[in-house]
Amino acid sequence: MRKLILVIILILSILTGGFSVMAEEIKVTINGEEISEDEISADHSVVFSDWGQFRFNSGLLLGMIQLDMAGLNDIMEEAGFAPFEQNLLMFGGGGLFGVRKGARLGGMGLAGKFSTTGPAPKKATFELNYGGLIYEQGIFAAGGTDIAVGALFGGGTAGLRVVHGSIDDLKDGINNPIITPFRKDFVLIQPRLIIYQQISPLVGLSLELGYLLSYDFGETWKIDQQIVEGPLENLIAPVVNLGFSIGF
Repeated sequence: MRKLILVIILILSILTGGFSVMAEEIKVTINGEEISEDEISADHSVVFSDWGQFRFNSGLLLGMIQLDMAGLNDIMEEAGFAPFEQNLLMFGGGGLFGVRKGARLGGMGLAGKFSTTGPAPKKATFELNYGGLIYEQGIFAAGGTDIAVGALFGGGTAGLRVVHGSIDDLKDGINNPIITPFRKDFVLIQPRLIIYQQISPLVGLSLELGYLLSYDFGETWKIDQQIVEGPLENLIAPVVNLGFSIGF
Protein backbone atom coordinates (compact mmCIF):
# COMPACT_ATOMS: atom_id res chain seq x y z
CA MET A 1 0.00 0.00 0.00
CA ARG A 2 2.85 2.40 0.83
CA LYS A 3 4.46 1.78 -2.53
CA LEU A 4 1.15 2.39 -4.32
CA ILE A 5 0.66 5.72 -2.53
CA LEU A 6 4.22 6.78 -3.39
CA VAL A 7 3.70 5.88 -7.05
CA ILE A 8 0.43 7.88 -7.18
CA ILE A 9 2.13 10.91 -5.59
CA LEU A 10 5.02 10.63 -8.06
CA ILE A 11 2.66 10.45 -11.05
CA LEU A 12 0.65 13.46 -9.87
CA SER A 13 3.87 15.43 -9.31
CA ILE A 14 5.02 14.66 -12.84
CA LEU A 15 1.66 15.57 -14.39
CA THR A 16 1.31 18.86 -12.54
CA GLY A 17 4.73 20.23 -13.25
CA GLY A 18 7.45 17.68 -13.61
CA PHE A 19 7.47 17.93 -17.38
CA SER A 20 8.22 21.63 -17.20
CA VAL A 21 11.90 20.84 -16.64
CA MET A 22 11.96 19.21 -20.07
CA ALA A 23 10.74 22.31 -21.87
CA GLU A 24 13.42 24.27 -23.67
CA GLU A 25 13.26 28.01 -23.95
CA ILE A 26 12.14 29.07 -27.40
CA LYS A 27 14.35 31.66 -29.07
CA VAL A 28 13.85 33.48 -32.38
CA THR A 29 16.41 35.39 -34.42
CA ILE A 30 15.10 38.60 -35.97
CA ASN A 31 17.45 40.87 -37.95
CA GLY A 32 20.43 39.16 -36.38
CA GLU A 33 19.08 39.65 -32.86
CA GLU A 34 18.27 36.56 -30.80
CA ILE A 35 15.28 37.05 -28.50
CA SER A 36 13.48 34.69 -26.12
CA GLU A 37 9.80 33.76 -26.18
CA ASP A 38 9.12 36.10 -23.27
CA GLU A 39 10.71 39.00 -25.12
CA ILE A 40 8.63 38.58 -28.26
CA SER A 41 6.16 41.47 -28.57
CA ALA A 42 4.13 43.30 -31.12
CA ASP A 43 7.10 45.59 -31.80
CA HIS A 44 8.85 42.70 -33.59
CA SER A 45 5.77 41.96 -35.74
CA VAL A 46 5.98 38.27 -34.95
CA VAL A 47 2.70 36.43 -35.56
CA PHE A 48 2.16 32.79 -34.53
CA SER A 49 -0.80 31.07 -36.16
CA ASP A 50 -3.17 29.17 -33.86
CA TRP A 51 -4.28 27.05 -36.80
CA GLY A 52 -2.57 23.69 -36.76
CA GLN A 53 -2.43 23.50 -32.96
CA PHE A 54 -4.23 20.38 -31.83
CA ARG A 55 -6.38 19.52 -28.83
CA PHE A 56 -6.23 15.92 -27.60
CA ASN A 57 -7.24 15.02 -24.04
CA SER A 58 -9.45 12.93 -21.78
CA GLY A 59 -10.41 13.14 -18.15
CA LEU A 60 -13.02 13.45 -15.44
CA LEU A 61 -16.15 15.58 -15.28
CA LEU A 62 -18.09 16.93 -12.32
CA GLY A 63 -21.44 18.37 -13.33
CA MET A 64 -24.61 19.94 -12.03
CA ILE A 65 -27.96 19.76 -13.82
CA GLN A 66 -31.00 21.75 -12.68
CA LEU A 67 -34.09 19.61 -13.19
CA ASP A 68 -37.71 20.72 -12.94
CA MET A 69 -38.89 18.20 -10.35
CA ALA A 70 -42.10 20.10 -9.42
CA GLY A 71 -44.55 17.68 -11.07
CA LEU A 72 -42.85 14.58 -9.68
CA ASN A 73 -42.49 16.14 -6.24
CA ASP A 74 -46.24 16.84 -6.10
CA ILE A 75 -46.90 13.12 -6.55
CA MET A 76 -44.18 12.12 -4.09
CA GLU A 77 -45.48 14.46 -1.39
CA GLU A 78 -49.04 13.18 -1.85
CA ALA A 79 -47.65 9.69 -1.19
CA GLY A 80 -45.94 10.88 2.01
CA PHE A 81 -42.41 11.31 0.67
CA ALA A 82 -40.16 14.30 1.10
CA PRO A 83 -39.59 16.17 -2.22
CA PHE A 84 -36.55 15.56 -4.41
CA GLU A 85 -33.98 18.31 -4.77
CA GLN A 86 -33.85 20.33 -7.98
CA ASN A 87 -30.08 20.24 -8.52
CA LEU A 88 -28.56 16.86 -9.39
CA LEU A 89 -24.81 16.31 -9.00
CA MET A 90 -23.35 14.32 -11.90
CA PHE A 91 -20.07 12.43 -12.30
CA GLY A 92 -18.47 11.12 -15.46
CA GLY A 93 -15.77 11.58 -18.02
CA GLY A 94 -14.95 12.12 -21.64
CA GLY A 95 -12.35 12.95 -24.23
CA LEU A 96 -11.88 14.63 -27.58
CA PHE A 97 -9.41 15.34 -30.35
CA GLY A 98 -9.17 17.94 -33.07
CA VAL A 99 -7.88 21.41 -33.90
CA ARG A 100 -7.81 24.09 -31.21
CA LYS A 101 -9.25 26.66 -33.59
CA GLY A 102 -11.23 24.25 -35.73
CA ALA A 103 -13.31 21.09 -35.62
CA ARG A 104 -13.13 18.61 -32.74
CA LEU A 105 -14.79 15.24 -32.12
CA GLY A 106 -15.15 13.27 -28.91
CA GLY A 107 -17.47 11.63 -26.46
CA MET A 108 -18.67 11.95 -22.88
CA GLY A 109 -20.96 10.37 -20.32
CA LEU A 110 -22.43 11.46 -16.98
CA ALA A 111 -24.46 9.80 -14.24
CA GLY A 112 -26.02 10.90 -10.97
CA LYS A 113 -28.75 10.12 -8.48
CA PHE A 114 -30.47 11.45 -5.41
CA SER A 115 -32.82 9.97 -2.86
CA THR A 116 -35.71 10.96 -0.65
CA THR A 117 -37.54 9.31 2.20
CA GLY A 118 -41.04 8.92 3.56
CA PRO A 119 -42.44 7.34 6.70
CA ALA A 120 -40.00 4.50 7.50
CA PRO A 121 -39.24 2.29 5.70
CA LYS A 122 -40.45 4.17 2.59
CA LYS A 123 -37.78 5.63 0.32
CA ALA A 124 -37.29 6.58 -3.33
CA THR A 125 -34.32 7.09 -5.63
CA PHE A 126 -34.11 9.08 -8.89
CA GLU A 127 -31.25 8.32 -11.29
CA LEU A 128 -30.13 9.99 -14.51
CA ASN A 129 -27.54 8.65 -16.97
CA TYR A 130 -26.71 10.07 -20.37
CA GLY A 131 -23.91 10.44 -22.88
CA GLY A 132 -23.00 10.49 -26.53
CA LEU A 133 -20.82 12.01 -29.21
CA ILE A 134 -19.40 15.53 -29.05
CA TYR A 135 -18.85 17.94 -31.92
CA GLU A 136 -17.11 21.23 -31.19
CA GLN A 137 -15.83 24.18 -33.20
CA GLY A 138 -12.95 26.13 -31.69
CA ILE A 139 -13.58 29.87 -32.04
CA PHE A 140 -10.70 31.32 -30.01
CA ALA A 141 -7.22 30.14 -29.06
CA ALA A 142 -4.42 32.08 -27.41
CA GLY A 143 -1.69 30.80 -25.12
CA GLY A 144 -3.08 28.02 -22.98
CA THR A 145 -6.70 29.19 -23.34
CA ASP A 146 -9.25 28.29 -25.96
CA ILE A 147 -13.01 28.63 -26.34
CA ALA A 148 -15.31 26.40 -28.37
CA VAL A 149 -19.00 25.99 -29.13
CA GLY A 150 -20.65 22.73 -30.01
CA ALA A 151 -23.14 20.10 -28.98
CA LEU A 152 -23.54 16.66 -27.43
CA PHE A 153 -25.66 14.21 -29.47
CA GLY A 154 -26.74 11.05 -27.71
CA GLY A 155 -29.21 9.47 -25.37
CA GLY A 156 -29.81 8.29 -21.86
CA THR A 157 -32.10 6.84 -19.26
CA ALA A 158 -33.89 8.13 -16.18
CA GLY A 159 -35.01 5.83 -13.40
CA LEU A 160 -37.34 6.15 -10.42
CA ARG A 161 -37.22 3.37 -7.82
CA VAL A 162 -39.83 3.50 -5.06
CA VAL A 163 -39.63 1.28 -1.96
CA HIS A 164 -43.00 1.03 -0.20
CA GLY A 165 -42.15 -1.11 2.81
CA SER A 166 -40.12 -4.03 4.12
CA ILE A 167 -40.33 -7.82 3.82
CA ASP A 168 -39.64 -10.70 6.18
CA ASP A 169 -38.16 -13.20 3.73
CA LEU A 170 -37.94 -14.18 0.05
CA LYS A 171 -41.40 -15.73 0.00
CA ASP A 172 -42.90 -12.58 1.50
CA GLY A 173 -41.10 -10.47 -1.12
CA ILE A 174 -42.45 -12.59 -3.98
CA ASN A 175 -46.04 -12.62 -2.67
CA ASN A 176 -46.06 -8.99 -1.55
CA PRO A 177 -43.82 -6.89 -3.83
CA ILE A 178 -42.64 -3.67 -2.18
CA ILE A 179 -40.58 -2.06 -4.96
CA THR A 180 -41.89 -0.20 -8.02
CA PRO A 181 -39.20 0.53 -10.64
CA PHE A 182 -39.94 3.12 -13.35
CA ARG A 183 -37.69 3.83 -16.32
CA LYS A 184 -37.64 6.17 -19.29
CA ASP A 185 -35.33 6.21 -22.33
CA PHE A 186 -34.63 9.29 -24.40
CA VAL A 187 -32.48 10.83 -27.09
CA LEU A 188 -30.91 14.22 -26.51
CA ILE A 189 -29.05 17.19 -27.87
CA GLN A 190 -27.11 19.50 -25.60
CA PRO A 191 -25.74 22.76 -27.05
CA ARG A 192 -22.51 23.71 -25.21
CA LEU A 193 -20.01 26.49 -24.66
CA ILE A 194 -16.60 25.28 -23.49
CA ILE A 195 -13.74 27.29 -21.97
CA TYR A 196 -10.50 25.33 -21.67
CA GLN A 197 -7.33 26.29 -19.80
CA GLN A 198 -4.06 24.34 -20.04
CA ILE A 199 -2.38 24.69 -16.62
CA SER A 200 0.70 22.54 -17.30
CA PRO A 201 2.12 20.67 -20.31
CA LEU A 202 -0.19 17.70 -19.74
CA VAL A 203 -2.95 18.95 -17.41
CA GLY A 204 -5.95 21.11 -18.23
CA LEU A 205 -9.16 22.43 -16.69
CA SER A 206 -12.44 23.18 -18.45
CA LEU A 207 -15.74 24.91 -17.77
CA GLU A 208 -18.72 23.77 -19.83
CA LEU A 209 -22.09 25.52 -19.99
CA GLY A 210 -24.90 23.72 -21.75
CA TYR A 211 -28.62 23.12 -22.04
CA LEU A 212 -30.05 19.60 -22.09
CA LEU A 213 -32.97 18.95 -24.46
CA SER A 214 -34.36 15.40 -24.51
CA TYR A 215 -37.16 13.58 -26.32
CA ASP A 216 -38.72 10.27 -25.22
CA PHE A 217 -40.88 9.53 -28.32
CA GLY A 218 -44.04 9.89 -26.23
CA GLU A 219 -43.34 6.78 -24.15
CA THR A 220 -42.99 8.75 -20.88
CA TRP A 221 -42.33 6.12 -18.16
CA LYS A 222 -42.20 2.33 -18.30
CA ILE A 223 -42.64 -0.53 -15.84
CA ASP A 224 -41.04 -3.41 -17.70
CA GLN A 225 -42.69 -2.90 -21.14
CA GLN A 226 -45.84 -1.24 -19.84
CA ILE A 227 -46.03 2.47 -20.65
CA VAL A 228 -47.42 4.77 -17.95
CA GLU A 229 -48.02 8.50 -18.01
CA GLY A 230 -46.22 10.83 -15.62
CA PRO A 231 -44.22 14.03 -15.15
CA LEU A 232 -40.76 14.74 -16.57
CA GLU A 233 -41.97 13.68 -20.01
CA ASN A 234 -38.99 15.44 -21.61
CA LEU A 235 -35.98 16.84 -19.78
CA ILE A 236 -35.15 20.50 -20.41
CA ALA A 237 -32.44 21.69 -18.07
CA PRO A 238 -29.33 23.91 -17.80
CA VAL A 239 -26.07 22.06 -17.21
CA VAL A 240 -22.70 23.14 -15.80
CA ASN A 241 -19.66 20.84 -15.96
CA LEU A 242 -16.16 21.22 -14.56
CA GLY A 243 -13.47 19.09 -16.18
CA PHE A 244 -10.02 17.86 -15.22
CA SER A 245 -8.15 16.37 -18.16
CA ILE A 246 -4.85 14.80 -19.12
CA GLY A 247 -3.53 15.76 -22.54
CA PHE A 248 -2.88 18.87 -24.57
